[in-house]
Formats: sequence, C-alpha cells, structure tokens
Amino acid sequence: VAELDVDISTLACINFIGYSFRNSYNNVRVEKVISTEYFVVCPKIPVDESVWTYPFAFEKDNRRRDYKFCLFLISTGNKQLKISNTGKFGISASPLNLDENHVFGGIIGGEGIVSSICNGKIMPDGRPAKPFSIKSISIVNNPFPMTQPH
Repeated sequence: VAELDVDISTLACINFIGYSFRNSYNNVRVEKVISTEYFVVCPKIPVDESVWTYPFAFEKDNRRRDYKFCLFLISTGNKQLKISNTGKFGISASPLNLDENHVFGGIIGGEGIVSSICNGKIMPDGRPAKPFSIKSISIVNNPFPMTQPH
C-alpha cells in the first residue's frame, strides 16, 4: 500500500496514476535489487511515452528525507530540464539520499515484503534469485476529488 505525495510531487503522481490506470504496472517484475537499500521496477514502456503528454518531473519530498520505504523515480531522462520520460520506479528499504532520488510517495503497508525482497538472495547482475512481480496496481482513493457544487 503506497501513499502518494500529490501536494509536493504533483506531476510525478499524475503520471504514476496514469500509468496505473493504463495497466502499465500489471505483471511487472522486480528488475534489480541494489544491495539491501532498494529495488527497481521497470515496466516495458517506450522511453518517449508519458501520460497526459507530460513527462515525470524530478520532484522531491523532503518530508520523507529520513524515512524508510520511499517510492521514487529512477532518473533516466533529461537532468537539465529535470524531467524523465520513464515509468521506472524504485521502492526503498532504507532512508535515501534525496539529492539523488526523486521521491513522490511512500509505502504505508507491506513494508515486510519490501524488506524481504531487498534482503533476499541477489544474482551477480542484481536480479533477485527468486523472481518477484507486481500483479497490479489499483488506485483505491481519488487524490483529486471533485469539489461539491455550492
């Protein structure tokens, strides 16, 4: 269960939700585990594709600086423009250096699963020895509710 920081990382959240609605994260494997710190999820999305015609923004939520279990973008795009046209994201098991990582949310349920993936056996190329997949991502609460008419 993830909490998205819509108020701080608005564009990143909109894109993440858009990819989720398009089922881009269904049956996606954990691609790589970096030590015991975090793992990377890499959907098969063309590099130049983004939702709502906008790319992910490299936004940072400094409130989560010392938190474990952050949801963050893997920066693979244009660092000068501070944008990325990727759907790759990571989930951390330890606090991150926010100067390099672009946090747009955090895990608020299932922390044990994240820890078990990060602390499991890792192949020399970084892949987990036991494959892990995200079955699907569902949005259970609308972060942009319509205001009631007055």
